[in-house]
Amino acid sequence: MSTLSVGSLEGLAANSNVISVPTGHTLNAVDGLQIGGVAQGVRTTYTPASYTNITVGIGTEIAAYVLNGDVMTVDYVLVFGSTTSIDGSNPVFALPSGYSRATGYDIPCGLAQLRDQGTRTYYGFAQTNANGLSIHTGSADVTTLYQHVVSPTFPFTWTTTDAIRLTATFQVTTT
Repeated sequence: MSTLSVGSLEGLAANSNVISVPTGHTLNAVDGLQIGGVAQGVRTTYTPASYTNITVGIGTEIAAYVLNGDVMTVDYVLVFGSTTSIDGSNPVFALPSGYSRATGYDIPCGLAQLRDQGTRTYYGFAQTNANGLSIHTGSADVTTLYQHVVSPTFPFTWTTTDAIRLTATFQVTTT
């Protein structure tokens, strides 16, 4: 572990393990910054520990997150294999181990692409819920925006090489 020496830099002071950087000065963490032992601003891959209404099977899954303070951005891609399936309405995949959403209610927090390979790409949004991140689509008429949950047959019937991609940013707490 590296040690930060404070005192010889203009305007930089340390007091009780707190570093103060006055306005007009910059603190650069050359080899990465950790807060409470957690790397900040570093892309970290993970495998969701649990799923609801989705079976990954032999699908190709890429999940990664970046943490900045208590704000997390998750990137998730799932390309369906022959044993991948949406098993019910509102599929959900878990956040990285040790984290949960900070708010107590479901909120849209990112964008999603749902690709019916060779046919069409549908757009929607990611939403936090008590178990992780879920994927939704939307539609609108003249006066109303509607939210639709993804299911085995909506917005299309899922099959091999179809894909889900989302990027979501939200506040987290440690568990």
